[in-house]
Amino acid sequence: MIKQLVSVSAAILLAACGTTLQTQQVTPEEMTSEAMKQRQFALMELREVDAHVQEVGFRVLEAAVPMCEEQTGYSWGVTFWNEYDFTPEWRPAAQAELGVDKTVKVKLVIPGSAAAKAGLKAGDQILKINDRQVGQGSKAVTEADQYAEGLKRSSPTAPVSIVYGRGDAVKTATLNPIKVCNYPVIMQNSFEINAYADGDNIIITRGIVEFTRNDEELAMIIGHELAHNVLRHIEKKQSQMTAGMLGGLLLDVLIGSGGEMTNMGAQVGASAYSPEYESEADYMGLYASALAGYDIAKAPYLWRRMGSRNTGSITMTSTHPPTAGRFVALEKTVEEITNKVENNQPLVPERKIEK
Repeated sequence: MIKQLVSVSAAILLAACGTTLQTQQVTPEEMTSEAMKQRQFALMELREVDAHVQEVGFRVLEAAVPMCEEQTGYSWGVTFWNEYDFTPEWRPAAQAELGVDKTVKVKLVIPGSAAAKAGLKAGDQILKINDRQVGQGSKAVTEADQYAEGLKRSSPTAPVSIVYGRGDAVKTATLNPIKVCNYPVIMQNSFEINAYADGDNIIITRGIVEFTRNDEELAMIIGHELAHNVLRHIEKKQSQMTAGMLGGLLLDVLIGSGGEMTNMGAQVGASAYSPEYESEADYMGLYASALAGYDIAKAPYLWRRMGSRNTGSITMTSTHPPTAGRFVALEKTVEEITNKVENNQPLVPERKIEK
């Protein structure tokens, strides 16, 4: 009886608080149609952001080859896809907006790359890579990518023949691979403002791309992560973490702290030299941007906006230098690089003088 009274009372209260305006009614068919349009729009925007990242990234990776020494490779500047790269929910929108189907097609051609110079365009259907026939279906893109990677390993500088279809015409393009720093730029579709290096790749989130105001800032970010890889900061941090962990393990054994010192030692080791590594990456990264021809004088202002977004980072430091310090150091680096340009000196980062 009590439960029934509560239910009736709740119903009366909800009725009293109901909506009062006559809003527009949307049919399921209208909802489905608009959902399709929004997915198409989302795919279009994502493609544009990724193309922008790849264009700036390629320019930096090509220009920075002198810094990368033996850590280089050869790029074709083209990527492939088909409809199976999309979930069933998104596939109809991809088919309509991007023109994908079961065949292997060109996803992206990076401006200035071997593929661009050979005349390939987004949407071209790949028929052959050298003498290898390119098929279709769910495994076709993976097989084409694996074959391409095999060619890059076995004959990195050799010209590559691509037979492709464009409309009713069948054409052949010859790609002459271009030497680049061998750290692919990967754009993650995340709105977190972040970028990082993993020792093999440069990962840029969509959030930080959209936070940047110009290509100079984006080039500086890519150059910064490139520097982390070139300077092997990730490997060094892993070694420091291991050393700290071993030191903590010894203390655990001596004082019987149940692993607490091991964990603490690993954390201390991993964070050792972190601000210094970030400063090194800022420094070398700006050189990479300058080599790529970007107006480096604009780039440091990213850190003023970062400081305004997180005011605690202006003067506080932990794993990264404070944004105030980063801005000033980068302005000094701009001056250093500008002086070298004016005096026709090589754009090579200065090394520490051993005492």
